[in-house]
Amino acid sequence: MTLAKTSLIITTIGSLNKALKEFGMLCSKNDAEFIVIGDKKTTPELSGLFSRYQKEQQFKGGYYTAEQQQLMPFKIVSVLPYNHYTRKNIGYLLAVRNGAEIILETDDDNYPQGNFNFQYSEMVNGNTVSHIGWVNVYRYFTSEHIWPRGFPLDLITTENPKLGELKSVYSPIQQYLANKNPDVDAVYRLVINKELTFNDLDHSVVLNPYSWCPFNSQNTVWFKEVFPLLYLPSTCSFRMTDIIRSYIAQRILWTMDAQVSFGNATVYQERNEHSLIKDFQDEVSGYLNDKKIIQILTNEELKTGNEHIRENLLRCYRILVEKNILQKEELPIVNAWIEDLL
Repeated sequence: MTLAKTSLIITTIGSLNKALKEFGMLCSKNDAEFIVIGDKKTTPELSGLFSRYQKEQQFKGGYYTAEQQQLMPFKIVSVLPYNHYTRKNIGYLLAVRNGAEIILETDDDNYPQGNFNFQYSEMVNGNTVSHIGWVNVYRYFTSEHIWPRGFPLDLITTENPKLGELKSVYSPIQQYLANKNPDVDAVYRLVINKELTFNDLDHSVVLNPYSWCPFNSQNTVWFKEVFPLLYLPSTCSFRMTDIIRSYIAQRILWTMDAQVSFGNATVYQERNEHSLIKDFQDEVSGYLNDKKIIQILTNEELKTGNEHIRENLLRCYRILVEKNILQKEELPIVNAWIEDLL
């Protein structure tokens, strides 16, 4: 295990809640940076409250208001929309500028469990899944009828392939699950809406190339060499931004001889108030296009090797714009992101 320079990124429109306090304390204990990104809707009192709490706990980082973001030397600041989850992109850039080697991300309604930690290795011991097509990773961690947000609705009753051999795998993107209210879609919450605790597995689950499963931003670890893949697209709904990102990231990982892995839950969620019908509306484009997106990305010819990660990222976004999955306004934002990283 490596104790690298680590940043934890959260975006919020709330106030200084228990989740932010707990993560702040953990960052202090583990010498990690804690970056919280606000928006125009964020409660005004958060700035002062967070500043005082940071001084008390003595952790690095800070809370950044929408006004403070405008003063940052990033090109993306002027083209990102407000009142959108993608303000989180600014947090990623701050962490990169400050020398992060590992970026952890979660949300302001997730709470760390006792096994939440800051020590990660790019090499993961995992049971591999070799299956060309969709894999419902949640079902390896529970016998309950559940599926991750972004998974095709017509496949939610399909049987999973069996887990394969145990291997040590290069996995620079690692998704960890969330108990109680895991990241599921509005259909699950409207129809089933059952809280659950996932089983702990002895090893992670690793998807071999062309085994597809969406992953989210609820509890995810990113290593330095894949930081360009952190980019969250803006010209889609809030409920689809991290899902589309996950498809693109998986496709590009395979050009780097790398794979995404899924590990045991290390947080639990006390979900913020949502309109489930609004969530459903924001997810409809995914229900209709998820298979199309995968087919587009599978067919797109990408270059092999870590040195082509930015070029491949731009190619993926260009083809998704050409195929009307994303809007043409996405490309200037992606270009600004890449320039800011460089």
